[in-house]
Amino acid sequence: MANSCKTRRILSGGWLAGAAFLACLTLGLVSGCSSLPDDGSRYTASSVKTPKGSTVATLVLKSGMDLTSSQRTQYNNEVKKAYPSATRIAEPTRKYNCHSYAWHSQSTSNGHWMVDPRKYWTDGSYTLKATSAYTNTMPAAGKIPGYKVVYYHPTDGYHHSAVVYSSTLLTSKWGQGGLYRHKPAESPYVGTTVLSYYKKT
Repeated sequence: MANSCKTRRILSGGWLAGAAFLACLTLGLVSGCSSLPDDGSRYTASSVKTPKGSTVATLVLKSGMDLTSSQRTQYNNEVKKAYPSATRIAEPTRKYNCHSYAWHSQSTSNGHWMVDPRKYWTDGSYTLKATSAYTNTMPAAGKIPGYKVVYYHPTDGYHHSAVVYSSTLLTSKWGQGGLYRHKPAESPYVGTTVLSYYKKT
């Protein structure tokens, strides 16, 4: 499918002018953004395993290809303006994205960028426990710290993943931007219609 990322554009100019902001961005939407980041030249192919042993394709950033200090600062400043109540807990990086953070590793030294996380639930590694609309109210059955959350967009598919932090907050990586603690609907992932909450089987 063509890349049809539909998310808020908050960068007003410079090196990201005209690009869809953050969201598993140029990569990370299962159907809508299944192409490589940019032309893919910054990455090499790799993979990780689900708890049940299924192989999930990932990309690993080549040395010297991460964001510059000025690019990190621009991301941080623009996100702070657009989402003032979201708390940044780690700096922007191209090394890992939302799906990899949620499903593979919550370490900030995670070095995998994951395109498609679906095998984590289709192979039985995780079990669906609750669903909700795209609102800040989490379902009672989903308010368990450590549960995984998938954001579904009717055109772009599974375009974001997060981890439950508390009964009101999630933690997720915003594309190449930082790692944030935020309310479920306080994010750039506009157009989401369903949030699905998963527990490790």
